[in-house]
Amino acid sequence: LSTQNITMNNHHFAIKPQQFLENSNLREAFHITSTNFDFDGVQFVSTIESKHYPIYATQYHPEKNNFEYGMSANQTAPYEAINHSEEAVSLSIRLATFFAGRVRQSTVGEYTLVDRHPLMHIYPVRRAVSFQQVYLIPPAEHWSEITREDAMDKFTKLRGGKASTSSSRLMI
Repeated sequence: LSTQNITMNNHHFAIKPQQFLENSNLREAFHITSTNFDFDGVQFVSTIESKHYPIYATQYHPEKNNFEYGMSANQTAPYEAINHSEEAVSLSIRLATFFAGRVRQSTVGEYTLVDRHPLMHIYPVRRAVSFQQVYLIPPAEHWSEITREDAMDKFTKLRGGKASTSSSRLMI
């Protein structure tokens, strides 16, 4: 991160490090863990970490290096200039692993509302404009048509066979 341009930055609003440090609420609550430069060469805060809670934030898209290969409408050029180098993909994987690991350490408990709020990965997906994926989620009154077993089967496959078997509970 400190020597290569491997993050996808396409936001239009960000906070400059000096502005961040001048704000006592931000300064007392968060550490700046990385900065970056926008298209105009202006430095901005790109990653922060809470000083008191397991809260992290990025002002870039760590998922894009792995998953977006969309093409422009004429299909002759990438939709966005996303770095897909080994270093960029490695960063994306390391951040995903880190964030998922932090979620697994949560003391909040298991997700028990699968019957009320099914996991989105059980729904069909279609490709939308360029690189977007659209999940076809029916209105809530149709959720009961998706059985717990269907949700568990699909979730278990996604997690490599690591879903809880306790009643109406999924281990996240």
